[in-house]
Amino acid sequence: MKKIYVIILVLIAFMNVLQSATLIVDINGSGEYTKIQEGIDSSQHGDTVLVYPGTYVENIDFNGKSIVIASLELVTGDASYVDSTIIDGGKQSSCIRLHNSEQDAVIQGFSITNGIGYEHIHHAVGRVGGGIAIDTPYGDLQTNCTIRNCKIFKNRATSGAGIYCHKSKYFISGTNITNNYSSVGGGISTSDQSTITFDSINRCNIYNNYSGIGSDIYLYNTGDIEVFIDTCTVIVPWGYFIEYSDEGAYAGNLTLDILNAWMEEINHDLYVSQDGNDNNIGLTQDDPLKTISWALHKIKSDSLNPKTVFIEEGIYSNELNDQIFPLGLKSYISVIGNSKENTILIADSSYSLILGAYFKGEIKVRELSLESSFDDIFSIISACDGENLSFMDLLIKDNYSPNNHITIFNSNNSIEYKRITYLNNSAEKVSGLNHEKGNAYVNNCHFENNHSFGPAQSYLNVVFRICTYDTTSIENSIFINNSNMSYEEAPFCFSGKQFYSPEVDIQNCLFGNNETPCMAVLTAEPADPTVPDSLFVQIANCTFADNKSNISTLHLMGEIDITNTIFYDSTDYEICLGDWSYHNMYATVNIKNCDIKNGQNGILNMHPNNTVNWLHGNIDEDPLFVGGNPFSYELTKYSPCIDAGTPDTTGLHLPATDLAGNSRIYNGRIDIGAYEYQGYGIDEPDTSFIHNLYLFQNTPNPFTNETEILFITADYERVE
Repeated sequence: MKKIYVIILVLIAFMNVLQSATLIVDINGSGEYTKIQEGIDSSQHGDTVLVYPGTYVENIDFNGKSIVIASLELVTGDASYVDSTIIDGGKQSSCIRLHNSEQDAVIQGFSITNGIGYEHIHHAVGRVGGGIAIDTPYGDLQTNCTIRNCKIFKNRATSGAGIYCHKSKYFISGTNITNNYSSVGGGISTSDQSTITFDSINRCNIYNNYSGIGSDIYLYNTGDIEVFIDTCTVIVPWGYFIEYSDEGAYAGNLTLDILNAWMEEINHDLYVSQDGNDNNIGLTQDDPLKTISWALHKIKSDSLNPKTVFIEEGIYSNELNDQIFPLGLKSYISVIGNSKENTILIADSSYSLILGAYFKGEIKVRELSLESSFDDIFSIISACDGENLSFMDLLIKDNYSPNNHITIFNSNNSIEYKRITYLNNSAEKVSGLNHEKGNAYVNNCHFENNHSFGPAQSYLNVVFRICTYDTTSIENSIFINNSNMSYEEAPFCFSGKQFYSPEVDIQNCLFGNNETPCMAVLTAEPADPTVPDSLFVQIANCTFADNKSNISTLHLMGEIDITNTIFYDSTDYEICLGDWSYHNMYATVNIKNCDIKNGQNGILNMHPNNTVNWLHGNIDEDPLFVGGNPFSYELTKYSPCIDAGTPDTTGLHLPATDLAGNSRIYNGRIDIGAYEYQGYGIDEPDTSFIHNLYLFQNTPNPFTNETEILFITADYERVE
């Protein structure tokens, strides 16, 4: 029976060879078909669809067929047919797609352009495979193809603008991949147990592609890979141009064999202006480049001499001046604008503005306004697996992300966020800041009118989230008029990473008029239920007022110290200690010198093993805010919170100034709340007399060479 079975299989294979056919496609009508997809639909396994010259505006699908699709280059060897036989995706989807376990499929001799990728089943990933998309259905036989003697250019996608491959394998030979734009893997993105084999004889050219991660090639979990290239963008492309990430069972080694560089990098600061020219050198403000992405391609740096791309004031977008986004974060390279008011970056055709991964320290992003007019933005900033990042003096406003986050930072060693304003942003998930794993330092930031609109039970439907390993500090920051739609998650979430015991310090912050259907406006919860004391939270000199939730303002677990803080909200309770007894975990909260609406009755304790230590100095009185329109949470001279804070501020780690920038302690004792009453003797500012001034004591006094004189105008605008 075994011999008969083998003979039958051989006969079937032989019959298939005999039955294979060549189907002619000619857009001018001389063949059997005028469209490539018509030829594919009529073909059988083993057939060849031979395409005559012309521009075919199509999004073709192999539909599971193991066939050859080729231009006349296949039968003539004439390379000119590559240029004259064009598959144009028409900015509708992938130009070519294989996703049904095709075996030994061949694509040969085409120019492949103008694709934008297909919408991935997990929409948050965005569109993948602008030029060619190779995918395998889960659990099915791995898709397998050959790409030979093609030109793949000017395609866009979120991942793999030139070629995208997922859980599949392909052989690539003699193919040019240039000028493709994506968020990840501008030229090639190959991931998740895929195999890519480069022809070491008929080598490919892969250069001048753009993306945030792996501009030319991005490889993830692909095992051992040998990359043979004739011409790459640079001769040593590690990191920014070619990125390899691995983990677990599919970790491997990347070997590069590159013969030529397409360009030479410049180890010098570079300048960019909207009136510049990319043919300039870019070394001075008088000779600037035009596009920021080109400056990042050209600039070179090292750990001893970090470099900077300086961006002059102006508006930078694809539509206005051919900018290419996202900008990739490059090791030891900073990106600094003229000011956050007048250096404006707009994503009008991109899924992101700034993107980076696997970079090293001394990276600063400063003095920029980051906006989007694209209706499907993935994120404004996304950075992961880096170290020593600094984001300062940014204005992030008027952005809309229907499926993801406004900014997300994951697995970074340490990040500083300073003087950043998030204004009028909306997202399905995080409408403000999402920080995961590494230490975070948030200082003088402003979150106003940001809204997360995801479904009530969706994950990460929040405004501000920090999950940290070690230390997080939030100080002198404002959170007002924000909201989310989740019944499961508060708009402001703090937690420790599992197996770690971090500390969260919240100092001199205002949380005002935020709203949620969740049980609390702010939650602080340990991530590891097996470690009872795995999160320590210290809240000092904050103001919580006019917030609305289903139950309380704060929902807390772990160990919490609350000092010098005002709670005057529209919630049923100000503080709620949850019930985690099923994890054998209980909360301890220490409260002193706070003004809490309803006093101890303003605290909801959901389990008797939780501990509330109601210490000295607490009051239950109207804090008597200044009010007005816009509403001010500063204190009038009649406020019971003045000089009612703890007499000894040792250990509170308080900043030198209050939320308004005034001296944190006035008249010898600290006040309760985020604002220190300065003794200027007014209840509300009288904005009808702007010339009125309230003069503070100069410091130092006496002085020799210089002193600082501070005053406040009737509209509370501080001037130095």
